[in-house]
Amino acid sequence: MKRYMKYFIISIISLAVVVIYFAGESKINTNTERVDIQGVPTVIELKTPTCPVCKEMEPIMESLGESYIGKANIKIIDLYDEKTYAEKYNVTAVPTIIFLDEDGNLYYKYVGYMEEQDIEEILNEMGVKKDV
Repeated sequence: MKRYMKYFIISIISLAVVVIYFAGESKINTNTERVDIQGVPTVIELKTPTCPVCKEMEPIMESLGESYIGKANIKIIDLYDEKTYAEKYNVTAVPTIIFLDEDGNLYYKYVGYMEEQDIEEILNEMGVKKDV
């Protein structure tokens, strides 16, 4: 009986590993090679749902999104759903803040928490003025 239980447990673990592997692969969206740029600079927060610092950044990114409508794209991307971004931007820790110019080229990359005014300074360097 113990021998069958051991085989059963090994089978279940093997099956779970296979399911996790293929489930993770199927979530990659191959159409995410470029963010929708629309000819304006873009700020992307690359995050995970379990990252506490990423959660602190969300209200900042939402506020920036409201302040820069039509002048800059402000995006929050969950790396669990969009794994291609982690590879594309060589993400080693979250949050990672990516600044892209109007042509989609990398302008600046920062790992960690960023204050709203620091993000605004970089956008200002990129020639983007905040709505008053």
